[in-house]
Formats: sequence, C-alpha cells, structure tokens
Amino acid sequence: MMHVDQALARRLELTQTATLVEYVETAARLYPALGCGHLPLAGGAHAIYAGPGSPISRAAGLGLCGPVAAEVLEQAEDFFQVAGDVPQVDLCPLAHPSLVDFLGNRGYRVRWCLNVHFQEVGRHVVRDAGQGECGSIRVVSGEACDIDVWARTVSDGFEGVDRPALVHPSIAFVTGQKPGVVRFLAYAGSEPAGAAALDMRDGLAIFYSTSTRMRFRGKGVHAALLRARLSAAVEAGCDLAMVLTGPGAPSQRNVERAGFRTAYTVMRMIR
Repeated sequence: MMHVDQALARRLELTQTATLVEYVETAARLYPALGCGHLPLAGGAHAIYAGPGSPISRAAGLGLCGPVAAEVLEQAEDFFQVAGDVPQVDLCPLAHPSLVDFLGNRGYRVRWCLNVHFQEVGRHVVRDAGQGECGSIRVVSGEACDIDVWARTVSDGFEGVDRPALVHPSIAFVTGQKPGVVRFLAYAGSEPAGAAALDMRDGLAIFYSTSTRMRFRGKGVHAALLRARLSAAVEAGCDLAMVLTGPGAPSQRNVERAGFRTAYTVMRMIR
C-alpha cells in the first residue's frame, strides 16, 4: 500500500500545477483580453493568473522541494499585483514549514479547503469502482464529446455550488481544449446528465471538472464518470489517480466508494 508522504504530495501537487499552467496558456490563446499568464517559481511552483475573479488563479506547488525563500513569495505577490488580483496560495500540509511561517507573518488567512484523494490504479479498480445504479447512464469520451455541449454541461452541473465563478462556461470551454485533456459526457437517455475531464501525465491520472446537472443528481452519474475515467487510466498505463473534492461533499462520498483515499487537505490562503 502506498503511504502518504512528501514524495507523494510532491508528485500530486507539482503534476497538477503543470496542468494549471497549461490551462492559463490555453486561456491566453482563446481569450487574450483576460490577460492570463503564469510565473515560474522555485521548485516547480508557479504563480497562475486566469482572469478576473477566476478560482483557477493562485500560487501552486510552493514548498514541496525544500524551504521557501521570502523573495519567492514576494515574486508571487508582485505577479498578482501587476495582474490586478489579490495574492492566493495553495498550502499543502506536507510543504516545508517555512511556507506556513511566511504566510502567517504576511497576514494570509484560509479562504477554503479542498481534500486531495488518490488511488493506486490497477485493473481491479475498474471492476470495483462506482458500484450502484449506473445501468441507465451511458458515458462517451474523446471526439464523441462536442466541446460546446461538454462545456455547457460542466457549467450547468455546478449550479448551486458556493463558488459561482465555477458556473461560468468559459472555464469549462478552456479546460476542454487543453492539450492532452480527455472529455467525458454522461447521458441519461438522449440528454447530457453530467460531464468530466481527465488529464494523464507521467503515470498520474488527474480527474477534474466533474459535475452533474441538478435534476440528474443521485442517479449514479458521478459514479459512471469515475468508472469510465478509471478504465481510461488503466488502459493508458497510469499507476496512480487523483481527484479533489470539497470536505464532506457528496462527491467525496462517491470517490471514497470508488476506492480513493484521502491524502491531505489543501488550504487556499488569501491575503
């Protein structure tokens, strides 16, 4: 069994950071007026600006390769100031303690938390994942997922969340066109019921942009999308999968049923 340690956190956080860089590069190409960009920081970290009010914007990956120097955090803060945004930092609890000290001394506070879950991928997970009422749900992926239908389904599925910016279809539209992303659509009959994305790199499968339209919730859509992505990860030869959920959210229950374990909780810090 894989244990949660700094090496695992480094792999999860820095690989995810690389996908965020690709997001802002794609957003900059599709929506140049937003001023999206990123700044490389020490140890594979990046400061990422994805447009006004975007939940994507933050400094990610800090402190996972050793101590954080004060000037590195200052570089990130200057980057956000130039972009016209408030500085935000993702704090992984396995990051070097120097990051905690700097954030506290500079007046950062917790904005929200996200649980990071992981699972070692093998062929057994496809048999075991997502057991439940999924028989009436059909999942398609890749070119079968029209980008406009997929993006609208993702944004519709975030209706009722406490972060309204996630509902904006441009976020999903950018995500769905990132290099290497695989789109998934779940259908209930002929209607799109939910959607999700999968990014695979260096053996790690990252699950994100998962949402279910309001009237299809509780019908096994999320479980079907989990099973489809686990199957794709196995076929691609991945050894590990990760997914983020809000603490205590229904999606956390679903990923735990699918065999994911909670690694740690990331805190989004804002100044």
